[in-house]
Amino acid sequence: MRPETEAAIQAVSAALPVLKARPGASDSQPKARLDFVTGTDLAVEAVVIESLRRRFPEYGFLAEESGVSGSRQSFWVIDPICGTGNFAAGLPLFNVNVALVQDDQVVLGVLLDGTSGDVYVAERGQGASLNGEPIAVTDRGGIINFDFGHRPASGQVGTIIRAMEQVMTRRLWQARVLASSLTFGYLASGHLAGHLVDDIEPWDSNAGALIAEEAGATISDFAGRPWRWDSRQLVCGSTTKIHAQLLALVSGEPRPPGKRPGENRSGVRYQPRPVSGE
Repeated sequence: MRPETEAAIQAVSAALPVLKARPGASDSQPKARLDFVTGTDLAVEAVVIESLRRRFPEYGFLAEESGVSGSRQSFWVIDPICGTGNFAAGLPLFNVNVALVQDDQVVLGVLLDGTSGDVYVAERGQGASLNGEPIAVTDRGGIINFDFGHRPASGQVGTIIRAMEQVMTRRLWQARVLASSLTFGYLASGHLAGHLVDDIEPWDSNAGALIAEEAGATISDFAGRPWRWDSRQLVCGSTTKIHAQLLALVSGEPRPPGKRPGENRSGVRYQPRPVSGE
């Protein structure tokens, strides 16, 4: 195991008691329409960053709440609470994401289930694990998760709505909307057949997408191109067949207007490299 992976596991483990204590959970501040941050988000992010910085002071950060700092060659991508709405409402579907990007590639991902304490881990080319045990996708899953990402803030939800309608009216699979990137872990461990998500940030997806891919999932953007750390839309299938079926539901969709590549909901740029073909 890479020392960076050990450091990421230690960082999310240090965050778990903070999540359980819920400091400032009821103290929320708006960030954008239908989006907010709680005191717990800020407390968890501070713990994770401090833990990682102690081990690797030369690495940079791209964190949801505190933004961009330090190196762009090697940087941590952090979501202190993915599923803040669920967390604030007392729903047990939220998680902590830590990924490491080096030379423009996600090389490791760690995802902590904030309720159970389960830890999903992956290193590129080394497979995926759950609490230290290897995991893999399965072709027996019958559920697809749909995630609107940040589209509800703009009302531009047509792509996911139309894909859901096709899945349900054609009775292809069961459909769920779980609103947390914990669903990548569910896909990786064989509980889901697929995951379709629109308008996401790197901290939402980097850790989970690598974990799912290393567990055997096929993942692309909505144009069918290999996913990258700065991809904003993802099609994830437990098999190549399921991936192709899901991709067919969205590949012909016009892209709704939204943020420019590399721009978050506050208009802050994190300067991704351009994607070939865009």
